[in-house]
Amino acid sequence: MSKYLCEECKSNNNGWCKTKKMNGLKQKNIQECDSYKKAGTTLILERGIRDYYGTEMMAIKINDEVFEVPVYVVENFIKNEKNKSIEVKMPV
Repeated sequence: MSKYLCEECKSNNNGWCKTKKMNGLKQKNIQECDSYKKAGTTLILERGIRDYYGTEMMAIKINDEVFEVPVYVVENFIKNEKNKSIEVKMPV
């Protein structure tokens, strides 16, 4: 089987392109589309968000994925160089 760009694309669902709504792996002349970002990973760190309890959160965005971590957790982790990893129980 030939190597196609969309094999590694996030929009690829077993050959079906979720963005273009077409079967991409069966196409002979596949061009690099806008949804396939070959340039690499984009990381954005954003502060100033508060959760329901008023805790300041840090939004961490990697490409299209977003998750939030309390700022105090990140600050404590960075300050204590002895910690290789930490586990935090988040309120439900």
